[in-house]
Amino acid sequence: MTVIDLRTTGLLRLGISTDAGRAKAHRYGPHLSRAIHETSDADGLLYGSRLTGAVCCVVYDRAVPKLEAEPVTELLQHAALTTVLGSLAVELVMPA
Repeated sequence: MTVIDLRTTGLLRLGISTDAGRAKAHRYGPHLSRAIHETSDADGLLYGSRLTGAVCCVVYDRAVPKLEAEPVTELLQHAALTTVLGSLAVELVMPA
């Protein structure tokens, strides 16, 4: 897959305002993604989360055939769930 990396200097190198990828308001990001989708053959984008700084990935529809799925597991049975929820200060409350 070919993805455009907007995490560090990608926006600046494209001559695009960093507001498109880092501003609190999401006004410019969707427009940027649409423009890239329509004017390139990129399969998606890499960008940093506005909230956590974690790496996020946009996968465009044209790239779906290139993806391979892993076996499905129940989310509540996933070994890393407790760690991830704890790192986000989220508590899972199950119905009685």
